[in-house]
Amino acid sequence: MAWLDDLAVRWDDVREDLAAAAPGEREEALQAALDRILMARRGREAGLDRDPLYRTRLAEYRKTRLINLHRAALVQRFAPTDKALTAFYEANRDRIRVPEARKIQVAVLADRAEAETVKQEILAGRMTMAQAARDRSVDQAVRRTLGEMGWVRRDTDLPALNDLVFSLPAGAVGGPVRSPGGWVLVKVLDVRPPQFDDP
Repeated sequence: MAWLDDLAVRWDDVREDLAAAAPGEREEALQAALDRILMARRGREAGLDRDPLYRTRLAEYRKTRLINLHRAALVQRFAPTDKALTAFYEANRDRIRVPEARKIQVAVLADRAEAETVKQEILAGRMTMAQAARDRSVDQAVRRTLGEMGWVRRDTDLPALNDLVFSLPAGAVGGPVRSPGGWVLVKVLDVRPPQFDDP
C-alpha cells in the first residue's frame, strides 16, 4: 500500500493497469491509474456520486456486468464434443442452415413477344429493368416497386421461375418465363450463398 496525499492506494487498485502496460510504459500507466483514482475521489467529494443519472448508469453497468460474468461462466462449463455438435446440427439443420438467396428485380409483360422485345432493349442498354417494370409491366405492384422483389429463396410455386432465378449470375437478365400474371423478366441484383450447409 502507498499513500497519495491522504488517500491510501492499494496494489489491487492499480494491478490491472500495470499488468496491461508494456514494460517501458508502466510508469505512464501508473500515473494514469493514480489520476483516475484522484478524479473519482474529487467527484465523490463534490457529491456527483449521488447524481440520479450517475446512479442509473451505475445500476445498468452492474446488471450488464453480472450478465456478462454469468455468460462467461456458462461458456466455460459448456464444452461439447465434435460428436455432440454434429448430432445437434443434424437434429436442428433446418433451423441452423441459411439457404441460398437471390436479390431480384422483375418486369411482368403481357405476352412473350413484348417480353423478348423489352429484354433486348435492356440488354442493349436502352432501358433499365426499373424502367421496364415502371413503364411496361402489367403488374401494378411491380410498377410501384420498380420491380424490386428483395431477397427470394428457392421456394416459390413456379419451378420454371425458380430454375431461372437460381441459374443466373449476379447482374444477369433472364427470361421470359410464363407466370399466372404474365411473362416475367428477371434481373439478379445480388447473390447470397448458402451458409452452415455442411456439418
